[in-house]
Amino acid sequence: MLQVKYIPQDLLFCVYESSEQIGGRTKSVKLSDSITVNLGANWLAGQNNVLKKYVETRKDTFSEDQEKLAIKVLDVSFKDITTEYISLSESYIMALDSLETSLHDDSPFISIEEALSNKEIKYPNSYLKSAVEFLAGNESYSGHSDAMSSQGDLIVDAIARKTNGDEYDLIVDDTSKIVNGIASQADFSLENVNLNQKCVSIQYNEEIGNYFIDFDSKKKVIAKSVIITVPIAQLQKRKIEMNFIPESKWNLIDKLPTAHFANVFVLLEETIAFDENTWYIPTFDTDDLVQPFRTVRMDRYIHKTFGKTLLHFMTVGENAKKGFEFFTVRT
Repeated sequence: MLQVKYIPQDLLFCVYESSEQIGGRTKSVKLSDSITVNLGANWLAGQNNVLKKYVETRKDTFSEDQEKLAIKVLDVSFKDITTEYISLSESYIMALDSLETSLHDDSPFISIEEALSNKEIKYPNSYLKSAVEFLAGNESYSGHSDAMSSQGDLIVDAIARKTNGDEYDLIVDDTSKIVNGIASQADFSLENVNLNQKCVSIQYNEEIGNYFIDFDSKKKVIAKSVIITVPIAQLQKRKIEMNFIPESKWNLIDKLPTAHFANVFVLLEETIAFDENTWYIPTFDTDDLVQPFRTVRMDRYIHKTFGKTLLHFMTVGENAKKGFEFFTVRT
């Protein structure tokens, strides 16, 4: 949308949105008159982030007492195994830090799991391994386990911190303000966005140099240029027919990793005593029930500011897809 600012005034352009609301993953929902939650993006990476000026942020600390670890880990039988987790997580964090400082441009293109394989971290079971990678590693915000993450991601993370700043846990209270802020800066009216227009085909005609765009609403558009802003997963599933992308580029697109995240917020009618811990809980699924969420915690800000108990459930990867598919079928 910022590009709108630099488009010549005599150029006619249109914006089409496939859903019923503008902003994509910056979707906020009011749970009450005073409490708003973000179903998509919840935090900004760094205090120098270019989007920070559009929203109100706060640094989220899991515990006011920095000497106390505000994490609890339950095993598959809901037994507290936090002590075992702490010992493993400390070894893991040291190994990860050592790996990050040793990386250079010629480092081999291997996964984080493979890179750490010689660090001799002895996991008693796969469940504790998953807890360590999720809570102490990158999975909770990258969406990928160490087996599916490149060690090069650690270099990218270090570069991002130099650019954006070290405060990676800036919580955004209402991400919907980002869209309005960008539109305002670009002097673009959001009323000009055509909603509920799902694109199904973009065909390029070389003879006349135009793109022919079809929507599921039967609307047709002819354009000189097209900018597509859809999730990579949509392209990988060939949701939009396109005749101008060569097979070699499709092969590269198909190799791009995609991450899935799921957030569920529950505002309790009755306020209960605040628990500062983030709880890592067992996931499971049966024919009649799916519990895909890997962590749950109370929102400290909501509890202190409004005296309410807000539970935040979160999960990533295949668990997020599984939960979405299960709940979608039943609703």
